[in-house]
Amino acid sequence: MFNVKLKGHLSRRLHEYIRHAFAARLHFDTLYKLHTRIAQLAGISEERYDCCVNSCCAFTGALSEAQVCPYCNEQRRDKQGRRRQVFRYIPLASRLVALFSNQKISGLMQYRAEYESKDGELSDVFDGLHYRRLQDRKVVVDGFCYNHYFFDSKYDVALGIMTDGFQIFKRQRGGTQSCWPVLAVNFNLPPIIRTHLSNIIPLAIIPGPKAPIDFNSYLRPFIDEAKQLASTGVQATDAINDRPFVLRVYPISCHGDMPAIKHCMCFKGHNGIRPCRGCEIKAVRDTSKPQAPYYVPLRQPHCPNQDIIEWPADDLPLRSDGRIAQQLDEIQSALTKTAKKAAQTRWGINDQCDLLEIPSPSLTLSFPHEWMHLFLENHGKNLVALWTGRYKNMDEGKELYIFPSAVWDVIGKETAVAGSTVPSSFGRRTPNIATEQHIFTAEDWGFWFVEIAPHVLKHRFPKEKFYQHFMKFNHILRQTMKFSLTTEDVEDLRVRIIDYVQEYEKYVICYPFSYSKPHPDPIVLQIILSI
Repeated sequence: MFNVKLKGHLSRRLHEYIRHAFAARLHFDTLYKLHTRIAQLAGISEERYDCCVNSCCAFTGALSEAQVCPYCNEQRRDKQGRRRQVFRYIPLASRLVALFSNQKISGLMQYRAEYESKDGELSDVFDGLHYRRLQDRKVVVDGFCYNHYFFDSKYDVALGIMTDGFQIFKRQRGGTQSCWPVLAVNFNLPPIIRTHLSNIIPLAIIPGPKAPIDFNSYLRPFIDEAKQLASTGVQATDAINDRPFVLRVYPISCHGDMPAIKHCMCFKGHNGIRPCRGCEIKAVRDTSKPQAPYYVPLRQPHCPNQDIIEWPADDLPLRSDGRIAQQLDEIQSALTKTAKKAAQTRWGINDQCDLLEIPSPSLTLSFPHEWMHLFLENHGKNLVALWTGRYKNMDEGKELYIFPSAVWDVIGKETAVAGSTVPSSFGRRTPNIATEQHIFTAEDWGFWFVEIAPHVLKHRFPKEKFYQHFMKFNHILRQTMKFSLTTEDVEDLRVRIIDYVQEYEKYVICYPFSYSKPHPDPIVLQIILSI
């Protein structure tokens, strides 16, 4: 019956209806019994940990003996001694062992070992600098150096970790995230299938109702297992030749938007004076408003305490592991809480990243900017907001790039009508961007910016230079979506992105705040720093 449910995509409600309707003639187990039996057969079981009822932290690691949440002072257990909130983690090892016990999947898992890099070409994560550096290093865990090197066995598995806040209920009060899924992407599988739903490996779901304060405490079970899998590994069997081997696993990257990654890296994100995780560019804010957010323009306004007025886009001060270590030393050696908080805000770092206990990640190389949020969900949406005069209640300043409402309505109608002539293999029908923007997904944004916008925006801007500027963005999107890039392509992208960002700041002139100086410089509120 479990197989029938999977193959027939039966819902829980339909399964229960069939079970009751034919109870007199057929015996069907409940879904709970089915799932329990399958878990026993598969050798997969979840681990349960107590966590704060407000999702501040999980009682793991250094907090395993705590009875009160150190952040909100809520009790760990109720008056009857029962857990108030539970965090569930599904161990990784048993599922990876199961993959190698299947002949078909075991063959697919050899993709990493059989992958051949080509000089001057970037086609997969295995062409990246971090992976290639790891191959020349021995594994060191908790200060002990083991005899094996990273990825010296064809069975070694490379993983990418993904997380993001997710709102289950669309009309949830307050609009806050109600859970944080943590997933693993199996890089050993070919790129064409590794992100299919059936191949994504769920690790845990951090329960709501709020974003966690101590993210490391929720990652502790994964960190401990990953350290064990990198050092001693686990015994597994290759189904193809029925040969036992030691399975070792190395997470090499972590993916998510800025709020998610700041939790994983223990950075401050947009709440820090240096908000970028890739460079030390210094942010500014309205000093007349203590809680005002920080902004990161390349060309900054004149202000009394600002050392650098303009940051060169082609020579940003990149973060390094050595510099981060020095900054952490300064933070941890602060004598008072006030001094520590000031140092954390100054450097944009909260604390040591516990993920670095795993030997394979690098703080400067394993947390790349995430393409979907960077280009589509953030900058792309902001472009549309600017074009329609809805960006933070600001006008267009000295330039003319806002569409009249009648023109934008026509653009929306043409977008919707385009679905009648676009083959369904390109994706789902794109909604009207003028009236149905609230239902746009990242897929809709991507298709609109790449395929539809160049046609519906042509000759529609008040000035032609803004269309040409958008087409630079369109070209950047098309380049980054290629399956393979040469080193020349990457350098070309770097030059094009710098040109686009500098032109963006030149055209989009606004005055969100000013200082007491007589001639404040204009700034723009968002830039793209992807390479």
